[in-house]
Amino acid sequence: MSGPNWKASDNTKAGHADTIDDEHEEEEKIEAIDDLKSGIDLGQETDVDTDNEEIRQRDEAIAKAESDAAQLQRELRETEQSELTDTDVETDTIGTEDSCASEIEETKSTSTRSEVAESILEGLSWAEQMELEEQLSAAEAVEARLPGRAIHLHEKLSSPARKKEPHETFKHYQEKQDKARLRRQMFSEEKAIKLAQLNQKINEVLEQRDKLVDERKTMIEHKLRKAEEKRIQHIEGIRRKAHEEEEKLKEIAFINELQAQNARIDMITQVSNADEKCEERLAVLAEEKAKKAEQREEREARAEERRREIEEARQRNLEAMISRRKEREERIQGSQAAAREKRKVSARQKDKERLEKLSTVRAAETDMKEELKEKIQQKQEDAAKRHAEYLEDIRQKAFELSVQKCSNDEGVPIIKPYENKKKCQICNVLIRSEVHLQSHLRGKKHIEELEKNSEGKKMSGEEITDYNIKQIIDAPEGETDPITIKAKERVKHVKRRAKKLKVKLEVKGEEYTQSLSAPNRHLDSPHRAKIGKSIRDIDKLLNNQGKGAWSNQAVSQLERALGEISRSFDKNFAKDQDVFFNLGGYDVFCKIYDKVLEFKGGNMCPIPIKAIVSCGKVMLKSINNHQGNCEFLLLSNRVIKFIELLRSQLTRLMPDTQMAPEFDINPGPETDPIAKSLMQFLSAFIFQLSKSTVSAGSKTRLQDLLSYIVSIETVDTLSGYFQLVRNPIDSSPEVADFLLVALQFLSSLTGGVHINGEAHTLLLTTLQWTELAGTVSLLYGMLLHQGRDTARDAESPPLPTHTLAVASETCTLLERLVSQNLIMVQGVLASEGISLEFRHIVSYLLWYSHCHNHTPLLNQVIVLVGYFTANHADNQTIVQEGSQPSVLQQLANLPFQYFSQTELKNVLFPTLLSCCHNNAVNMEILTTEMSWQLIEDYIKTPEAKNSQLVSLILPDK
Repeated sequence: MSGPNWKASDNTKAGHADTIDDEHEEEEKIEAIDDLKSGIDLGQETDVDTDNEEIRQRDEAIAKAESDAAQLQRELRETEQSELTDTDVETDTIGTEDSCASEIEETKSTSTRSEVAESILEGLSWAEQMELEEQLSAAEAVEARLPGRAIHLHEKLSSPARKKEPHETFKHYQEKQDKARLRRQMFSEEKAIKLAQLNQKINEVLEQRDKLVDERKTMIEHKLRKAEEKRIQHIEGIRRKAHEEEEKLKEIAFINELQAQNARIDMITQVSNADEKCEERLAVLAEEKAKKAEQREEREARAEERRREIEEARQRNLEAMISRRKEREERIQGSQAAAREKRKVSARQKDKERLEKLSTVRAAETDMKEELKEKIQQKQEDAAKRHAEYLEDIRQKAFELSVQKCSNDEGVPIIKPYENKKKCQICNVLIRSEVHLQSHLRGKKHIEELEKNSEGKKMSGEEITDYNIKQIIDAPEGETDPITIKAKERVKHVKRRAKKLKVKLEVKGEEYTQSLSAPNRHLDSPHRAKIGKSIRDIDKLLNNQGKGAWSNQAVSQLERALGEISRSFDKNFAKDQDVFFNLGGYDVFCKIYDKVLEFKGGNMCPIPIKAIVSCGKVMLKSINNHQGNCEFLLLSNRVIKFIELLRSQLTRLMPDTQMAPEFDINPGPETDPIAKSLMQFLSAFIFQLSKSTVSAGSKTRLQDLLSYIVSIETVDTLSGYFQLVRNPIDSSPEVADFLLVALQFLSSLTGGVHINGEAHTLLLTTLQWTELAGTVSLLYGMLLHQGRDTARDAESPPLPTHTLAVASETCTLLERLVSQNLIMVQGVLASEGISLEFRHIVSYLLWYSHCHNHTPLLNQVIVLVGYFTANHADNQTIVQEGSQPSVLQQLANLPFQYFSQTELKNVLFPTLLSCCHNNAVNMEILTTEMSWQLIEDYIKTPEAKNSQLVSLILPDK
């Protein structure tokens, strides 16, 4: 290393050594100061301990003086409170001198013992004192219980020597009072002397305490003065030492500054020398770099010459190699072309041979397949023919058994339709089911044709059965049914009518909407805020949601809003219903049903079925006992959306008529919650308008609406749905509920049709065409299955409540129809097929209601039978036909209450009169069971005159 560098390192080491010496000096100074402080503190601590010991001795003396003063004051209080005790006075008991002396001795001994006990207890703790007193009391108790002590005391107290003369007694008491007075005087003097002594002692003790307190205060003040002087001295010493340390620090700073200046000068000198050497070195390096550049240029020139020579040699070799490659490729291509030509010739030859062989093989395979296919087809045709013959044989045997069974009135025929309709050749009538077959074979028309063809000869039962089997054949294919032709014509007519009515209703609805004034959106009600918020939320959801499926959150919001409105309506405030109308609730809800109609109520509808049903519940509650809302929905034509949606939903419930017969298993009708909700709403809507007083325009619009409902084939669809019930619904309460709602809907339609409006609505005509909307077939399929009507020997299990409810509602509907058009109802129930079903239903319900005491249903059936037979000879014949007991016999064998109680007589007797009026056969059957005199007596009663059925049968009376 060079000289300046060595100098810089020496300076650095010297500076570091000086720094270390300064640190050592400072540490020595700090240790000296700490020793000085510790010495001062030690002296101060010694003085402080001496002063504290003297103060503590004074505190102990003061505490002792205070305790002595408290003790003396306590003794003073005890002395002031002390009094002369009874022990100081002689006893007042009258007795002898000896007894008095003994008592005085005992008292003295007791007092002596008590003083001794007190002296003993003074030095003991409280627990020890209590224990000692318990021991002493136990000893006294033992002494008191010594044997003979009680007798000794009794003899002593009963001794005659205890008695004295009165003057002696007076003298004794006088002496005793004198002694007591002297003793009290002596006690008072002693007490005064003792109190004076105690006061003197207390004053002395208090003076001594005050003296000690003053001494303590003096010592504390002296101690504080000494501490203040020492603190001032200590602070002065610290200030003096701090001045000395500051002088030393200034010297150290000056030395350090000189050393820093020397180091800076050395560094500047070193840098200037290094710059001179660096310039010299750079010049040397530049010369060396120039020499190397010249050498590198020479090497590059030589290398470039070598590269040029190598490239020329490479080009010559490359041209030679390319020429050789071209020659080789030409030779290879020539040989390959010759080989390809040779292969092509060979391939053409092989392909020709292969095609010839393949054509031969394929021709053989085709011949074999054709032969095999013909054999298989022949076998299949033979098997199908044998199977068809076998099925036809079974079907024919079953049909012959069915005809044989239907030739008499025994058993209950099956309601299931035939796969192929049957035809009666002699009557030229198409037969659709076994029920229709039995009804036709037992009908008046067939019997007349049978008698006509027998040429007056009476045929036996077997001959009739054989004849029926020959005459009942399968209907020829392509033969048209007159009923089907009429049905098609009727469908065309009602469709045209429905279009006209829809246009008419839409025009009137638009006119009414335009004539309406603006709703009062500021109308108040108890739940206005909830209803308004819910309607806005629903409207917002409908506007924001697209055509896709709704999210779970949107569905939850919709159901929550519908629930809020429903709970608000549950409080039965009419103002809430007014607010719902004024805030546009019906417009919002119509949007929901428009969206459902857009998807035709199918599974692709984005709104869940549960939410749609909830909408129906809200709509139902909004019109409950509110005529204004009902009229708005009617006149504004809003309600037509619900009717069209109901028609769409009911159509979806009907099975596909294109389905093959072998797949017609008929598990039972399906239900639809949306259709059920709509029927509930429409039933309440029509019933509300029918029972309330409305304007003439509203009545006309209601009739138009009912006519539209009938024209879009809603009643026809319900009739078809009812006819799907061919099995019991005991285990299907949901089906029963749906049927019950549908029957109530039909009942509301019949209630909404006025007498003068039938020609306009065509409701009764439609019910007649649909054989009373299929209700009789519904009851037949629901009640009479699995031989239920024939098994009457054993009591059947009770029917479920929902089954009985459907039966009762059906009877109610038939009663409504009877009250509107009796002749039409009688004609339908007397037709072929329906008459048989009705007879079996009535027979079964009479028997069941009688066995299970179901009086309401029994009364309904009895009244229905009465109107069924009123002034109708054919129907009177029906009630006395069938298996025994017949309907008429069951009516005559009802419980005794129906013949004794006035209320039940008013139900039964008009029906019996209706069954037997102008009918000798029925009269004869009835008289074998009961006396006709009962009926004649009833006719004369006021109840009979008030009976509508009796008035119908006997108008003159």
